[in-house]
Amino acid sequence: MDISIHDSIESIKTDWLEAEKTANISVYQRYHWVEAYLQANSKTEKIQPFIIVGRLKNDIVFILPCTLHGRFGTRVKFIGGKHVNFNLGIFPQAFRDVITPRCFGQIFARIRKLVPGIGYLGLCCQPENWNGSPNPLLREPHQRSANPAFLINLSGGFDETLARGNAKRKRKKFRQQVRQCEALGGYQLYKPEGSEEINYLIDQFLAQKSKRLKSLGIKDVFADEGIKEFLVGLATSSTKHKSPLLQLYALKIGNQTAAVFGAGAMGKHLSGYFSSIDAEQFGEVSPGEMLLYLVVEDACAQGYEMFDLGAGDERYKRSWSTDKIDMYDMIVPYNYKAAPVVYLRRAYGAVRRTIRENETYWNAYKTIRKMIPSLWNKA
Repeated sequence: MDISIHDSIESIKTDWLEAEKTANISVYQRYHWVEAYLQANSKTEKIQPFIIVGRLKNDIVFILPCTLHGRFGTRVKFIGGKHVNFNLGIFPQAFRDVITPRCFGQIFARIRKLVPGIGYLGLCCQPENWNGSPNPLLREPHQRSANPAFLINLSGGFDETLARGNAKRKRKKFRQQVRQCEALGGYQLYKPEGSEEINYLIDQFLAQKSKRLKSLGIKDVFADEGIKEFLVGLATSSTKHKSPLLQLYALKIGNQTAAVFGAGAMGKHLSGYFSSIDAEQFGEVSPGEMLLYLVVEDACAQGYEMFDLGAGDERYKRSWSTDKIDMYDMIVPYNYKAAPVVYLRRAYGAVRRTIRENETYWNAYKTIRKMIPSLWNKA
Protein backbone atom coordinates (compact mmCIF):
# COMPACT_ATOMS: atom_id res chain seq x y z
CA MET A 1 0.00 0.00 0.00
CA ASP A 2 1.22 3.48 -0.91
CA ILE A 3 1.00 6.08 1.85
CA SER A 4 1.09 9.80 1.17
CA ILE A 5 0.75 12.94 3.27
CA HIS A 6 -1.13 15.98 1.93
CA ASP A 7 -1.07 19.54 3.28
CA SER A 8 -4.16 20.56 1.31
CA ILE A 9 -7.55 18.86 1.16
CA GLU A 10 -8.21 20.41 -2.23
CA SER A 11 -5.48 18.21 -3.71
CA ILE A 12 -7.52 15.08 -2.92
CA LYS A 13 -11.03 16.49 -3.22
CA THR A 14 -12.16 14.11 -5.98
CA ASP A 15 -10.83 11.04 -4.16
CA TRP A 16 -12.32 12.17 -0.84
CA LEU A 17 -15.79 12.79 -2.27
CA GLU A 18 -15.72 9.41 -4.00
CA ALA A 19 -14.52 7.62 -0.85
CA GLU A 20 -17.22 9.12 1.39
CA LYS A 21 -19.96 7.75 -0.88
CA THR A 22 -19.46 4.26 0.57
CA ALA A 23 -17.51 5.00 3.77
CA ASN A 24 -19.14 4.52 7.16
CA ILE A 25 -18.55 8.02 8.52
CA SER A 26 -20.27 10.80 10.44
CA VAL A 27 -21.05 14.30 9.20
CA TYR A 28 -17.74 15.49 10.70
CA GLN A 29 -15.75 13.53 8.10
CA ARG A 30 -17.67 14.84 5.09
CA TYR A 31 -15.37 16.74 2.75
CA HIS A 32 -17.45 19.92 2.73
CA TRP A 33 -17.69 19.98 6.55
CA VAL A 34 -13.89 19.77 6.85
CA GLU A 35 -13.41 22.28 4.02
CA ALA A 36 -15.72 24.81 5.71
CA TYR A 37 -13.93 24.40 9.05
CA LEU A 38 -10.50 24.95 7.51
CA GLN A 39 -11.58 27.93 5.41
CA ALA A 40 -13.19 29.74 8.34
CA ASN A 41 -10.55 29.01 10.96
CA SER A 42 -7.43 29.36 8.81
CA LYS A 43 -8.13 33.11 8.73
CA THR A 44 -7.60 33.42 12.48
CA GLU A 45 -5.09 30.68 13.27
CA LYS A 46 -2.40 28.76 11.46
CA ILE A 47 -3.75 25.33 10.61
CA GLN A 48 -1.45 22.85 8.93
CA PRO A 49 -3.48 20.04 7.32
CA PHE A 50 -1.85 16.63 7.58
CA ILE A 51 -4.10 14.37 5.51
CA ILE A 52 -2.88 10.78 5.54
CA VAL A 53 -3.95 8.76 2.50
CA GLY A 54 -3.50 5.06 1.80
CA ARG A 55 -3.81 3.71 -1.75
CA LEU A 56 -3.65 0.28 -3.29
CA LYS A 57 -3.24 0.32 -7.06
CA ASN A 58 -4.59 3.88 -7.13
CA ASP A 59 -7.72 2.93 -5.16
CA ILE A 60 -8.30 4.81 -1.90
CA VAL A 61 -8.00 2.43 1.07
CA PHE A 62 -8.30 5.09 3.77
CA ILE A 63 -8.12 8.81 4.48
CA LEU A 64 -7.28 10.22 7.91
CA PRO A 65 -8.29 13.92 8.16
CA CYS A 66 -5.63 15.28 10.51
CA THR A 67 -3.56 18.36 11.24
CA LEU A 68 -0.10 19.03 12.66
CA HIS A 69 -0.39 21.12 15.80
CA GLY A 70 2.04 22.79 18.17
CA ARG A 71 5.32 24.60 17.71
CA PHE A 72 7.01 22.56 20.44
CA GLY A 73 6.27 18.86 20.68
CA THR A 74 4.40 18.68 17.36
CA ARG A 75 1.45 16.33 17.46
CA VAL A 76 -0.91 14.84 14.92
CA LYS A 77 -4.57 15.35 15.78
CA PHE A 78 -7.88 15.19 13.97
CA ILE A 79 -9.24 18.25 12.18
CA GLY A 80 -11.97 20.13 14.03
CA GLY A 81 -10.80 19.89 17.64
CA LYS A 82 -13.59 20.24 20.20
CA HIS A 83 -16.11 20.97 17.47
CA VAL A 84 -16.07 17.30 16.41
CA ASN A 85 -18.02 14.80 18.51
CA PHE A 86 -16.80 11.72 16.63
CA ASN A 87 -13.38 11.33 15.03
CA LEU A 88 -13.14 8.58 12.42
CA GLY A 89 -11.06 7.53 9.47
CA ILE A 90 -12.65 7.35 6.03
CA PHE A 91 -12.70 3.75 4.81
CA PRO A 92 -14.45 3.01 1.48
CA GLN A 93 -16.61 -0.09 1.55
CA ALA A 94 -14.31 -2.08 -0.77
CA PHE A 95 -11.57 -2.13 1.90
CA ARG A 96 -13.60 -1.79 5.09
CA ASP A 97 -13.42 -5.48 6.02
CA VAL A 98 -9.72 -5.98 5.28
CA ILE A 99 -8.19 -2.91 6.90
CA THR A 100 -7.69 -3.96 10.53
CA PRO A 101 -6.09 -2.60 13.70
CA ARG A 102 -3.08 -4.77 12.91
CA CYS A 103 -2.67 -2.93 9.61
CA PHE A 104 -2.59 0.39 11.40
CA GLY A 105 0.16 -0.77 13.70
CA GLN A 106 2.36 -0.95 10.60
CA ILE A 107 0.88 2.14 8.95
CA PHE A 108 1.63 4.36 11.97
CA ALA A 109 5.18 3.00 12.06
CA ARG A 110 5.62 4.01 8.40
CA ILE A 111 4.25 7.49 9.06
CA ARG A 112 6.74 7.86 11.89
CA LYS A 113 9.56 7.25 9.38
CA LEU A 114 8.02 9.45 6.69
CA VAL A 115 7.76 12.45 9.04
CA PRO A 116 10.47 12.04 11.72
CA GLY A 117 9.70 15.39 13.36
CA ILE A 118 6.37 14.31 14.87
CA GLY A 119 6.31 14.29 18.67
CA TYR A 120 3.22 12.20 19.26
CA LEU A 121 -0.18 11.12 18.00
CA GLY A 122 -3.12 12.64 19.83
CA LEU A 123 -6.08 11.02 18.09
CA CYS A 124 -8.89 11.59 20.56
CA CYS A 125 -12.69 11.25 20.73
CA GLN A 126 -12.83 8.05 18.69
CA PRO A 127 -15.88 5.78 18.99
CA GLU A 128 -15.12 2.09 19.42
CA ASN A 129 -17.52 1.40 16.54
CA TRP A 130 -19.71 3.36 14.17
CA ASN A 131 -23.02 2.06 12.83
CA GLY A 132 -21.94 -1.48 13.58
CA SER A 133 -18.44 -1.27 12.09
CA PRO A 134 -15.42 -1.54 14.45
CA ASN A 135 -12.91 1.29 14.45
CA PRO A 136 -9.61 -0.04 13.01
CA LEU A 137 -7.63 2.97 14.26
CA LEU A 138 -7.73 1.74 17.86
CA ARG A 139 -4.58 -0.32 17.54
CA GLU A 140 -2.01 1.63 19.54
CA PRO A 141 -2.39 2.06 23.33
CA HIS A 142 -5.66 3.89 24.03
CA GLN A 143 -7.87 4.70 26.98
CA ARG A 144 -11.55 5.29 27.48
CA SER A 145 -12.42 8.99 27.57
CA ALA A 146 -14.57 10.73 30.15
CA ASN A 147 -17.50 11.28 27.82
CA PRO A 148 -19.44 8.45 26.13
CA ALA A 149 -21.90 9.15 23.33
CA PHE A 150 -25.61 8.38 23.22
CA LEU A 151 -27.74 7.25 20.29
CA ILE A 152 -31.46 7.26 19.57
CA ASN A 153 -32.84 4.56 17.28
CA LEU A 154 -35.45 6.26 15.08
CA SER A 155 -36.50 3.21 13.09
CA GLY A 156 -40.25 2.67 12.93
CA GLY A 157 -41.14 6.34 13.26
CA PHE A 158 -41.85 8.69 16.15
CA ASP A 159 -44.34 6.53 18.05
CA GLU A 160 -41.96 3.56 18.13
CA THR A 161 -39.06 5.84 19.05
CA LEU A 162 -41.01 7.16 22.03
CA ALA A 163 -42.07 3.64 23.00
CA ARG A 164 -38.42 2.64 23.47
CA GLY A 165 -37.96 5.17 26.27
CA ASN A 166 -40.87 5.88 28.60
CA ALA A 167 -43.33 7.28 26.06
CA LYS A 168 -46.03 8.00 28.65
CA ARG A 169 -43.79 10.27 30.73
CA LYS A 170 -42.43 12.10 27.66
CA ARG A 171 -45.90 12.76 26.21
CA LYS A 172 -47.20 13.96 29.58
CA LYS A 173 -44.24 16.30 30.01
CA PHE A 174 -44.67 17.66 26.48
CA ARG A 175 -48.39 18.35 27.00
CA GLN A 176 -47.53 20.26 30.16
CA GLN A 177 -44.93 22.31 28.26
CA VAL A 178 -47.45 23.06 25.51
CA ARG A 179 -49.87 24.46 28.08
CA GLN A 180 -47.11 26.62 29.58
CA CYS A 181 -46.18 27.91 26.12
CA GLU A 182 -49.78 28.71 25.23
CA ALA A 183 -49.95 30.93 28.31
CA LEU A 184 -46.85 32.74 27.03
CA GLY A 185 -48.09 33.30 23.48
CA GLY A 186 -47.78 29.86 21.86
CA TYR A 187 -44.82 27.91 20.46
CA GLN A 188 -43.29 27.03 17.10
CA LEU A 189 -40.56 24.71 15.81
CA TYR A 190 -38.60 27.04 13.58
CA LYS A 191 -36.12 25.99 10.84
CA PRO A 192 -34.49 29.03 9.19
CA GLU A 193 -34.06 29.02 5.42
CA GLY A 194 -32.54 32.34 4.31
CA SER A 195 -29.09 33.70 5.14
CA GLU A 196 -30.52 36.57 7.19
CA GLU A 197 -32.56 34.17 9.33
CA ILE A 198 -29.55 31.87 9.74
CA ASN A 199 -27.29 34.73 10.84
CA TYR A 200 -29.86 35.89 13.37
CA LEU A 201 -30.34 32.43 14.85
CA ILE A 202 -26.59 31.78 15.08
CA ASP A 203 -26.27 35.06 16.98
CA GLN A 204 -29.06 33.93 19.33
CA PHE A 205 -27.31 30.61 19.90
CA LEU A 206 -23.90 32.19 20.55
CA ALA A 207 -25.36 34.66 23.05
CA GLN A 208 -27.33 31.98 24.91
CA LYS A 209 -24.40 29.56 24.93
CA SER A 210 -21.93 32.15 26.16
CA LYS A 211 -24.15 33.18 29.05
CA ARG A 212 -24.85 29.57 30.05
CA LEU A 213 -21.21 28.43 29.93
CA LYS A 214 -20.04 31.48 31.82
CA SER A 215 -22.49 30.72 34.63
CA LEU A 216 -21.10 27.17 34.84
CA GLY A 217 -17.46 28.21 34.68
CA ILE A 218 -16.85 26.40 31.39
CA LYS A 219 -14.65 27.72 28.59
CA ASP A 220 -16.73 28.76 25.59
CA VAL A 221 -15.15 27.15 22.51
CA PHE A 222 -17.83 28.79 20.36
CA ALA A 223 -16.37 32.19 21.24
CA ASP A 224 -13.21 31.47 19.22
CA GLU A 225 -12.66 33.66 16.18
CA GLY A 226 -13.87 32.10 12.96
CA ILE A 227 -16.51 29.88 14.58
CA LYS A 228 -19.47 32.10 13.72
CA GLU A 229 -18.36 32.28 10.09
CA PHE A 230 -17.93 28.51 10.11
CA LEU A 231 -21.42 27.85 11.49
CA VAL A 232 -23.10 30.35 9.19
CA GLY A 233 -21.28 28.87 6.21
CA LEU A 234 -22.34 25.32 7.09
CA ALA A 235 -25.98 26.25 7.66
CA THR A 236 -26.25 28.47 4.58
CA SER A 237 -24.77 25.88 2.22
CA SER A 238 -27.06 23.23 3.73
CA THR A 239 -30.22 24.95 2.55
CA LYS A 240 -29.45 23.63 -0.94
CA HIS A 241 -28.96 19.99 0.05
CA LYS A 242 -31.16 17.16 1.33
CA SER A 243 -28.36 15.98 3.63
CA PRO A 244 -27.46 19.11 5.66
CA LEU A 245 -24.02 19.82 7.04
CA LEU A 246 -25.81 21.93 9.64
CA GLN A 247 -29.55 22.10 10.16
CA LEU A 248 -30.67 24.71 12.66
CA TYR A 249 -33.77 24.24 14.81
CA ALA A 250 -35.26 26.73 17.21
CA LEU A 251 -38.10 26.67 19.72
CA LYS A 252 -39.93 29.98 19.58
CA ILE A 253 -42.22 30.87 22.47
CA GLY A 254 -44.26 33.90 21.63
CA ASN A 255 -41.86 35.84 19.45
CA GLN A 256 -38.77 34.94 21.47
CA THR A 257 -36.10 32.29 20.78
CA ALA A 258 -36.28 29.99 23.80
CA ALA A 259 -33.84 27.32 22.62
CA VAL A 260 -31.60 26.46 19.66
CA PHE A 261 -30.37 23.09 18.40
CA GLY A 262 -27.90 22.34 15.61
CA ALA A 263 -27.38 19.01 13.86
CA GLY A 264 -25.76 17.63 10.70
CA ALA A 265 -26.43 14.53 8.65
CA MET A 266 -24.59 11.76 6.89
CA GLY A 267 -27.04 9.56 5.04
CA LYS A 268 -29.80 8.43 7.40
CA HIS A 269 -27.78 9.36 10.50
CA LEU A 270 -28.38 12.74 12.17
CA SER A 271 -25.73 14.04 14.57
CA GLY A 272 -26.53 16.59 17.26
CA TYR A 273 -23.82 19.23 17.30
CA PHE A 274 -24.84 21.94 19.78
CA SER A 275 -27.74 23.33 21.80
CA SER A 276 -28.55 26.37 23.90
CA ILE A 277 -31.44 27.72 25.98
CA ASP A 278 -32.70 30.99 27.36
CA ALA A 279 -32.84 29.86 30.97
CA GLU A 280 -33.63 33.28 32.38
CA GLN A 281 -36.91 33.81 30.52
CA PHE A 282 -38.06 30.26 29.88
CA GLY A 283 -36.30 28.04 32.43
CA GLU A 284 -39.58 26.81 33.93
CA VAL A 285 -40.67 25.43 30.55
CA SER A 286 -37.48 23.35 30.15
CA PRO A 287 -37.14 24.62 26.56
CA GLY A 288 -34.16 22.40 25.75
CA GLU A 289 -36.13 19.24 26.51
CA MET A 290 -39.16 20.52 24.59
CA LEU A 291 -37.06 21.38 21.55
CA LEU A 292 -35.40 17.95 21.60
CA TYR A 293 -38.84 16.31 21.58
CA LEU A 294 -39.77 18.37 18.50
CA VAL A 295 -36.42 17.70 16.78
CA VAL A 296 -36.77 13.93 17.27
CA GLU A 297 -40.30 14.11 15.86
CA ASP A 298 -39.06 16.09 12.87
CA ALA A 299 -36.11 13.74 12.30
CA CYS A 300 -38.47 10.77 12.18
CA ALA A 301 -40.67 12.61 9.67
CA GLN A 302 -37.58 13.33 7.52
CA GLY A 303 -36.74 9.62 7.38
CA TYR A 304 -33.64 9.52 9.58
CA GLU A 305 -32.96 6.13 11.16
CA MET A 306 -30.39 7.09 13.81
CA PHE A 307 -29.85 10.23 15.85
CA ASP A 308 -26.84 10.77 18.10
CA LEU A 309 -26.73 13.41 20.80
CA GLY A 310 -22.97 13.79 20.72
CA ALA A 311 -20.39 13.05 23.38
CA GLY A 312 -21.11 13.84 27.01
CA ASP A 313 -23.15 12.13 29.70
CA GLU A 314 -26.26 14.13 30.56
CA ARG A 315 -29.59 13.11 32.08
CA TYR A 316 -31.67 14.17 29.10
CA LYS A 317 -29.46 12.10 26.77
CA ARG A 318 -29.91 8.97 28.84
CA SER A 319 -33.68 9.49 28.94
CA TRP A 320 -33.86 9.38 25.13
CA SER A 321 -31.03 7.04 24.18
CA THR A 322 -31.31 3.43 23.11
CA ASP A 323 -27.56 2.80 22.93
CA LYS A 324 -24.30 4.11 24.35
CA ILE A 325 -20.93 4.23 22.59
CA ASP A 326 -17.73 4.41 24.62
CA MET A 327 -15.19 6.88 23.27
CA TYR A 328 -11.43 6.45 23.29
CA ASP A 329 -8.33 8.63 23.20
CA MET A 330 -5.19 7.31 21.52
CA ILE A 331 -2.12 9.23 22.68
CA VAL A 332 1.14 7.67 21.49
CA PRO A 333 4.70 9.10 21.70
CA TYR A 334 6.80 9.13 18.53
CA ASN A 335 10.04 10.16 20.23
CA TYR A 336 11.50 10.17 23.73
CA LYS A 337 11.12 13.94 24.12
CA ALA A 338 7.35 13.65 23.78
CA ALA A 339 7.03 10.74 26.22
CA PRO A 340 6.61 12.89 29.38
CA VAL A 341 3.85 14.94 27.69
CA VAL A 342 2.08 11.78 26.58
CA TYR A 343 2.18 10.19 30.04
CA LEU A 344 0.90 13.41 31.64
CA ARG A 345 -1.97 13.61 29.13
CA ARG A 346 -2.87 9.99 29.76
CA ALA A 347 -2.82 10.55 33.53
CA TYR A 348 -4.94 13.68 33.15
CA GLY A 349 -7.44 11.75 31.03
CA ALA A 350 -7.66 8.98 33.65
CA VAL A 351 -8.25 11.49 36.47
CA ARG A 352 -10.85 13.32 34.39
CA ARG A 353 -12.70 10.08 33.68
CA THR A 354 -12.64 9.06 37.35
CA ILE A 355 -14.13 12.41 38.39
CA ARG A 356 -16.77 12.35 35.68
CA GLU A 357 -17.95 8.83 36.53
CA ASN A 358 -18.22 9.42 40.28
CA GLU A 359 -21.31 11.45 41.20
CA THR A 360 -19.80 12.80 44.44
CA TYR A 361 -16.55 13.86 42.75
CA TRP A 362 -18.43 15.31 39.79
CA ASN A 363 -20.75 17.45 41.92
CA ALA A 364 -17.80 18.71 43.92
CA TYR A 365 -15.90 19.52 40.74
CA LYS A 366 -18.85 21.48 39.30
CA THR A 367 -18.95 23.59 42.45
CA ILE A 368 -15.22 24.30 42.19
CA ARG A 369 -15.51 24.98 38.46
CA LYS A 370 -17.93 27.84 39.05
CA MET A 371 -15.40 29.41 41.42
CA ILE A 372 -12.39 28.84 39.15
CA PRO A 373 -13.63 29.35 35.56
CA SER A 374 -12.39 26.98 32.84
CA LEU A 375 -10.28 24.85 35.21
CA TRP A 376 -11.49 21.75 33.36
CA ASN A 377 -10.45 23.04 29.96
CA LYS A 378 -6.98 24.42 30.59
CA ALA A 379 -5.02 21.22 29.99
